[in-house]
Amino acid sequence: MEEAGGGRPTGPSATKRNDATLSVPRGAGITLVESLRRRQVQAELQLRETEDRFRRDCARQEQELDLLRIENSKYKAKIEELRMAQTAPREASIYTFARGGESNLLRASSHKYCMAREAVEKAREVLSEIKARVVALRQRIHDMQRQCGNARSRVDYSNRKARRSCIEIELQTRASRLQLRGLEAHVEFETDRRSGIIEEVKALRRDIDVLLTAQRRGDEIFQERENEMLEIMKETSFLIEVCNVLCEERDAYRQQLLELQRASEADHEAYENAFSDLVGVEERDKVLKAKLREGVAKLEDELRSVTREREAAERLVREDGAASRATRHGENGNDDDSEPENNDLSRQVAEFERYIGRLAEMAGSESLPDIERYICEGGEERFQLYSLLHRTQDDLAALEQEKEALQEARWIATEGSEVEHHAREELEELQAKLRQIQIDTLNHEQQAECVRTQIDASLPDVQSIFDALGCDDSMIIAQHGVSVLSRGTVKLFLASIEQRLEEYMAAWMQRQQLSHVLSPTVGYNASGFGITAQMETSKTMPEASPHVLPSTKEPEAMEHEKGVTGELLRSDWAHALVKGQVENGGIDVNDAGGTRDIKLSV
Repeated sequence: MEEAGGGRPTGPSATKRNDATLSVPRGAGITLVESLRRRQVQAELQLRETEDRFRRDCARQEQELDLLRIENSKYKAKIEELRMAQTAPREASIYTFARGGESNLLRASSHKYCMAREAVEKAREVLSEIKARVVALRQRIHDMQRQCGNARSRVDYSNRKARRSCIEIELQTRASRLQLRGLEAHVEFETDRRSGIIEEVKALRRDIDVLLTAQRRGDEIFQERENEMLEIMKETSFLIEVCNVLCEERDAYRQQLLELQRASEADHEAYENAFSDLVGVEERDKVLKAKLREGVAKLEDELRSVTREREAAERLVREDGAASRATRHGENGNDDDSEPENNDLSRQVAEFERYIGRLAEMAGSESLPDIERYICEGGEERFQLYSLLHRTQDDLAALEQEKEALQEARWIATEGSEVEHHAREELEELQAKLRQIQIDTLNHEQQAECVRTQIDASLPDVQSIFDALGCDDSMIIAQHGVSVLSRGTVKLFLASIEQRLEEYMAAWMQRQQLSHVLSPTVGYNASGFGITAQMETSKTMPEASPHVLPSTKEPEAMEHEKGVTGELLRSDWAHALVKGQVENGGIDVNDAGGTRDIKLSV
């Protein structure tokens, strides 16, 4: 079983077989194995061809049997049709007899009976033919069955023959395996002997390599020592040359030290000049701080006074408006319909007043040129601070460079004199001054940041005033490409607001002139042109006309305009505009083009 399964032979019998197989020539065993393999392959191919041929014969016989079954079913159907044709006339005659129809003589002589008889005869002939064909088919089926039996017997014979050939091939395979095992044992023995020889050769080569490596290492050590001796000789000559060069450099450095001492004296004089400049800058900074503090205090005082004057003026305006409304309601009862419109206009005017008031609080004046000048001066001041900051930074960088140069000179100098000590003290003082200047610069930057914050806080109010007045932004778009409020475009926005307010004021002035020309008894009501008793209004409005339009020039004496009367005169133009719109209802200002169209409702 072990030999059949392909195991290795064991025991004394296996040793005897191995000894017997060792005597077989190596070439003859290989040829025998190859011939056995070829015979086995040929037998397998023949067996496969026999099996394929058997499968094809079986498939062909199955197809023939299927065809015979189909023809048999067709013949059975035809036989059933013939039987139905034969039984049809008899059933009809029985049916007619049951009904009590014609007699047998009349039916026998009728044409129908003749036709049926002919049909029956034809059917009988066909039936006989079919029976003959059925007999022939049965004979053919019997022959086919006999042939199938013969084919099966042949197939069984071929299978038995193939089985016998397989058994023979298996026996030959076993014999060849036994021979092959002997050959493998011989090959293994030779391989082991060859491996031992190879190991001995490898050991010999290792010994040779060790000797060569030792020889090479000795040569390398000898070469390294020789190279080290050469390097030491080169370094010795190089050190001699370096010593000569160092002596020359020592003389040169002594000369440079004398020059540096003279340069340090010149730098000391330059530092004295820089110190005097820094002192001047500090004094100017103190003066500028004092001016800024005075300006801030002055602006705070003016802001408080303006706030008080504004509150008093608003109270007077409210009282005046209440009195005028009471007068109008007493003289004309039909003016109740225009009260919602008056309230809307009053709210709008109050909103405009609030916006202008906030700008006036920041500028310290109610005049639009003063407000614009305040913003412009703030921008110039920020630019000056920015320039001063850059100049200070440049000075700091220069001082840092000089400081580094002095430190290097101090480290180079081996001994310090009294002059150098004094210069060091002055340097420390200058550094302290420099730190103070840096602190002052940071304070200036913080002040500039506060100014920028105030401007940013006023931007929404300026935008709301611009939108509420419906100002034209064509000039802004032409200069900047886009109508966006920012620190750079706030001047243009304020200019547009001022232009729009001047247009409103021009329209109101023209309306006031027309009201002066008309009769005092002729007025306007909400429904159109009519006669109303508005003597008080017509007398009150012209009084404010000389002070309505704000001056575009810088005022010469701002202190005389801080009273309640001045505040009322500066804000009278808005209330007069509202009263004119409420009473007349004919002012129409075109917001899109910035033109004025005054219409009278007739």
